[in-house]
Amino acid sequence: MGAHFDSVARSPGADDNASGVAATLEVARLITQRAERPAATMQFVGFNLEEIQDTLLHFKVGSKFYVDRLRDEGRRVAGALVFEMVGFTGRKQTVPAAVQLVKKVPQQGTFLAAVGDGDSGVLLQAMASAAEGIVELVSLAVPLKGWLVPDTRRSDNARFWDAGYPALMVTDTADLRNPHYHQASDTPDTLNYEFMARATEVVARCAWEVAR
Repeated sequence: MGAHFDSVARSPGADDNASGVAATLEVARLITQRAERPAATMQFVGFNLEEIQDTLLHFKVGSKFYVDRLRDEGRRVAGALVFEMVGFTGRKQTVPAAVQLVKKVPQQGTFLAAVGDGDSGVLLQAMASAAEGIVELVSLAVPLKGWLVPDTRRSDNARFWDAGYPALMVTDTADLRNPHYHQASDTPDTLNYEFMARATEVVARCAWEVAR
């Protein structure tokens, strides 16, 4: 599991994506505090250069390098959980038209979203179970590795999908909710830390269930 640790120029990146990095570190702490050890190896990864780097639209660079190495080494991957902004809640929520056709989404931005592709059903089911009683979760399975809903491919999860690995993007839905996205106003005081804690707990439970 992991999160990108870069931000765009002139933005402090509190939600995008310091929130994801903090959540990754906290999941690692929660997992290692358990007396029992998981059957599978768990890796906690920080990805660099996720944001667009140049006019040629090079982005998700670090995760591509990481996924390419996994594939070259013939690693078996049960799943990847990618944090992409998990700290903001608000009254307004935008929903892409393609999603509205297939999924009922709350009008207030107080839920956590988990997005997987056609190979990520086990992860989506584990997330749904983990979220019960903790946070409202909206799960979405997108066909064709997300190409029909381009918003679902904007983070490092897409690199795993393209390599055939199950993966979820765990997110507060970024600029579909957060008006501070890629702005100088993306600062720590805009975040909902209780929501972050709940999202982190859910992912820790999900990760443990998949790896045990």
